[in-house]
Amino acid sequence: MSFEIQKINDTSFHSEILQDDYDLKIYLPKSYHNMEPHRLILAFDGQDVFKYAQLNREYEKLVQSNDIEPAIIVGVCYNSVAWRAEHFSPDGIHHQNMLKSIIEELIPYIEQQFNVSTSPMDRIALGDSQAASMALSLILNYPLECYKGIILSPMVTDSLFEWINLNDESLEIFHIIGKEENHFKLPTTGEMADFLTPNRALNKAIQNKPWTYHYEEVEGSHVWKTWKPHLNEGILYLSEY
Repeated sequence: MSFEIQKINDTSFHSEILQDDYDLKIYLPKSYHNMEPHRLILAFDGQDVFKYAQLNREYEKLVQSNDIEPAIIVGVCYNSVAWRAEHFSPDGIHHQNMLKSIIEELIPYIEQQFNVSTSPMDRIALGDSQAASMALSLILNYPLECYKGIILSPMVTDSLFEWINLNDESLEIFHIIGKEENHFKLPTTGEMADFLTPNRALNKAIQNKPWTYHYEEVEGSHVWKTWKPHLNEGILYLSEY
């Protein structure tokens, strides 16, 4: 398959580890013709990151105005709500194999296919809600391969606290949660949920670690309208180190 520059390219990726396929959306930046290796952004909930956050456009603006290094953006998409829960949730039945697939299959594929840096310092994992849990889980479980994460209102589980306590590596995390997320309707099930309280507990747990960490409670609820204005801030924050 040929991939176009400045286009969101759709492709399917087969995982031998999962014995399953998952969809990717791959954006090659305007500067991709340059010889310098590019940074890599792994965006979980890929279809939403491109549709609602327009990450490719926002990142290109940062490249032009802030002298940030160009990046290839790889959106890892979910096939269904059930698939998302099984693969992205830390307690999902396929979660550990999904993490393994990202590290052992997807990243090597990207490095072989594109002009991308192989250094962990040039990788950022990001996501919202369950996808934020996936991004955080990735850097907690595989910090030597990827240790920078942007987590937007993650769904908090006990597993995350266990992995935080066990982790002795140096991580860099940008963490946002909406002030109105203490009582909102989940778009997937319609049930009422409180993400603010467990995210405050997650904040306390991370603050006990000697990590580079930014936590902020912002105006808004559990929607991209809340998260999008802070996405560039997170990218710049993680680019300082």
